[in-house]
Amino acid sequence: MNTGALVRAVLGMAALACATAVPPPRPAFNLDRPGAVIPGDLDVAIRLDLVACRRLFGANFFEALQVQLVDREKDAATAKLVDLAFGHADAAWIAFRPGLAARATDSVLVLRGDFGDLEPYRAGSDWGAPADLGAAMRVYARREPERRSAPARIYARADDWLVFVSTAEIDAAERAIERRAGDDHVDPPDRGLLSLAARVHPIVSLLRPDYPAFAEALEEAESLEGSAIADGRGLDVELAARFRTEAAAGRARERVQLLVSVLAHATGPFATLAKGAATSAIGATAVVRVHLDAKAFAELVGADVKGAS
Repeated sequence: MNTGALVRAVLGMAALACATAVPPPRPAFNLDRPGAVIPGDLDVAIRLDLVACRRLFGANFFEALQVQLVDREKDAATAKLVDLAFGHADAAWIAFRPGLAARATDSVLVLRGDFGDLEPYRAGSDWGAPADLGAAMRVYARREPERRSAPARIYARADDWLVFVSTAEIDAAERAIERRAGDDHVDPPDRGLLSLAARVHPIVSLLRPDYPAFAEALEEAESLEGSAIADGRGLDVELAARFRTEAAAGRARERVQLLVSVLAHATGPFATLAKGAATSAIGATAVVRVHLDAKAFAELVGADVKGAS
């Protein structure tokens, strides 16, 4: 199962005078969705329906990611905690700053599930006793880990959210969660097996060396949002890239259409996606939609698709 290729292909196919002298304070921790805790300085966020992922790809779907986040030998207790948290989670939001190796990447990992019997502070743990922040929120801290991508702080909301924060993101997470600053941030839509939201500029820089045609199609875009819905009938992907002008969106659509035509005559995962792709431009947004039937989807991921919600 080549999940990395699937994610890369989905990304590559691109494509919301005061009455009083002192305003009333913002309600503390008015967090209506897990994506609200994503700090404003992270450029890419991917949301995954873990229940559906396990049905389609097996229980070990996130094994590689967990290995990259935490050093299993030098940081064994926290590695086990992350494993257990994934096992109790039904959805995950992974927000990061792209461009570095996974072990050095600044990130925030949000897990939603039932964590009632999962306590970071216990015998043999690296984590200190939690500080109560009010509004059912508490925070755990530990010494700075050796691996930059490893969690240095954990926020918990009641028993249903866990937020793992890497070292460099502590200040930004405090601003988003504790001070509820409300900074502009990427936040994937709540739909599908996978969804994403991204600022485009960092992605273009990464695509340019190996995928110059994709980079060219996206170079004038400001943001990207998309989702993938998978079930026993196949896969439906929608990617929408927002531009400053309708003319820029039109140019991007033409570039993507040409690219799709070329890829459809090639081989590999991009070719499979291209054969089921259709492009359009709606105002200042360029849209790519891909439909694969169950057989083509199974071939793409290298696994039998049995069904998912």
